[in-house]
Amino acid sequence: MPLPLLDLDEEPLLTRLVKLLSGIAGLQHVVVVTNEAIKPALEAWRQGLPSGMKPVRVVGDGTHSPQDRKGAVGDLIFAADTPDDVAVLASDNWFTYDLSEFIFRARSKSPALVVTPRRPNWQTSRYGMVGAAPDGRIVEFVEKPASSLLGHVATCVYYFGKADLRWLDAFAREHTTACSMGTFTSWLVGKTAVYAHEMTATWYDIGEVPGKLLIDGALARFKQVVRSIYDPRGPKWERPAARLLQWVTSPEDLLEFLHDPDADRRIIAARILGTVGHLLNAEGRSVVTEGLLQVLDDGGANSYESGGADENAPIYVAATAAESLAALGYGVNAHEVFARVRQAGRIVEELTNKY
Repeated sequence: MPLPLLDLDEEPLLTRLVKLLSGIAGLQHVVVVTNEAIKPALEAWRQGLPSGMKPVRVVGDGTHSPQDRKGAVGDLIFAADTPDDVAVLASDNWFTYDLSEFIFRARSKSPALVVTPRRPNWQTSRYGMVGAAPDGRIVEFVEKPASSLLGHVATCVYYFGKADLRWLDAFAREHTTACSMGTFTSWLVGKTAVYAHEMTATWYDIGEVPGKLLIDGALARFKQVVRSIYDPRGPKWERPAARLLQWVTSPEDLLEFLHDPDADRRIIAARILGTVGHLLNAEGRSVVTEGLLQVLDDGGANSYESGGADENAPIYVAATAAESLAALGYGVNAHEVFARVRQAGRIVEELTNKY
């Protein structure tokens, strides 16, 4: 199934994005650009959209294989046949921030993009890393560096005023357009003022990433384990978190969720990590073990508040992490895991008092 059509919140991700866009004043229509292989699936989706949406048009870019793809920038140039301002969203963005707030702010300062504060364990090689001045102007943009000290991540949500679109043609004269929006942005920052608008609500990039922490050939089995975590008959608190986590495609994704502001998501992520130990290679077992240990050692992570989570939520997260560490062989059971991390001086005071 195409990623944008995954059912993440009782509706396809792309439907959710169109709903968000439809609530923005002044927006006239939505254009979905796709390759020819999945265009029929997206056309079927469009025809089934609920009423009340802004007009949606699905446009095939004429490509049939990864070898002849236009790339994100090429597709933007292909689709931006308008004299108006353009908002650009990657279809693998899941976020809870107010999109209309970003559009409102970007209309006075563009070109612009949404950035979010970098979280612990985020792998810089997956993201565009951003450094900005106090007025929001981006002073440094590095696309997917192996390492970086920059504190913000680009979320692939952009806004271009009609005067800004000329930079696309200028870029195309100098570079191949079969590239990411981040590659274009790093070039654009050296040509004109580009603004970063920080949004601090939840955001995830659900794009595919390699399962480098898995044993060879285990990616499909890993995905099966993740998909099976959602049970429509499960506890009410668990269902929304499990539904969202169905999209993860690697242990790295789950490690990121261990630092999610929502306690329920941290619990589900920790639980899954304990069930995939047989699919991890040596590096994977080491990385996952360390990630779960950080849950016990990180007072900040365990003091997160979550809507509806009770005061014991941090201990539920810690208990699940300890159970998963036991499943990975760090101890016979959760009690032994806690004893071992206490002895190592790694466990935070609040958790020590409760265990």
